[in-house]
Amino acid sequence: MSGSSDWKALANAWPDGRIKLALTARLLALRREVPQVFTQGDYRPLRVQGPDSAEIVAFARCHGSDAILIVAARLFNRASQGGRRWPRDWNATVSVDGFSALQQLLAEQRTVKETDLPASELLGVLPIAILRARDTRHSK
Repeated sequence: MSGSSDWKALANAWPDGRIKLALTARLLALRREVPQVFTQGDYRPLRVQGPDSAEIVAFARCHGSDAILIVAARLFNRASQGGRRWPRDWNATVSVDGFSALQQLLAEQRTVKETDLPASELLGVLPIAILRARDTRHSK
């Protein structure tokens, strides 16, 4: 399965479980594409700043110049109005300095060029973002 899933439709129908299956399939496909990142990759925390920074966790796994960046929301009470709506509001930025050629894997807007990414854009449809990137600190 590629990143071509209709993530918005899956998010809207989250109780049926198809979103979990689609996300698992996408991550397994990514692991097949860059297995070294998953098996031998270094962990690098990413800086998150802003009023809602405690609600975001962000890190990269890097091997050589290959990198996978994960941005995930946590502590959903505020952003979901106590569980009454799907969370979409995070006033924070994630620093991706040191990475280039960023591609969002779970969103329609696929190429990212900034170095400080608004969490509300990354997490617009899903409370998780997966980006494939090049680690500019290492060359192959």
